[in-house]
Amino acid sequence: MSLRELPENYRPCGKIDLVGTRRAALCLHGSAMLIAAAMVLIALRGDHMRAPLWAWALACAGYLAYIALHEWTHALIMYLFSGEKPRFGFEGGCAFAGAAAWFNRGQYALIALAPLLIWGAILWAACARFPAAFWPLYALQIGNVSGSVGDLYCAARMISLPRGAMIQDSGTRMAVHAPAQDGEL
Repeated sequence: MSLRELPENYRPCGKIDLVGTRRAALCLHGSAMLIAAAMVLIALRGDHMRAPLWAWALACAGYLAYIALHEWTHALIMYLFSGEKPRFGFEGGCAFAGAAAWFNRGQYALIALAPLLIWGAILWAACARFPAAFWPLYALQIGNVSGSVGDLYCAARMISLPRGAMIQDSGTRMAVHAPAQDGEL
């Protein structure tokens, strides 16, 4: 369950900052570019039909819409867990959705992975269903997967957090608190 406020016995035990340092931002954006390049190379090995110009124009416009849908998907899951209205923004080259609520590890992993899983399935199905528009649709999928690199990192970090940890996502920075150990008040 999500919380509006943490219990008194919770203490800071870590943070996740995706763009707070130059190194973090370079790792995030560099990883996204490597994933995108790998996906292009994988697709080039296949025998796909060329897409008409209108499909490429649609893909370009679609990618801008996809960025909003990606963040909206995070926000929807945050809202479903907390009942609180999320906020949106853009920082350090990253669009984000954030919330004041505190989420447990499982909830936060689902929040982080939801756009990748939901839109990934939809785009893969569209690529298979509409082979004439494979490349524009696959270009959106490349944006989906490479644009989720920060989400994947956050979800992976949930594994190593202490039992009972709660996460508050302010957008590009996540605060992590956990129950204090006995005698640690």
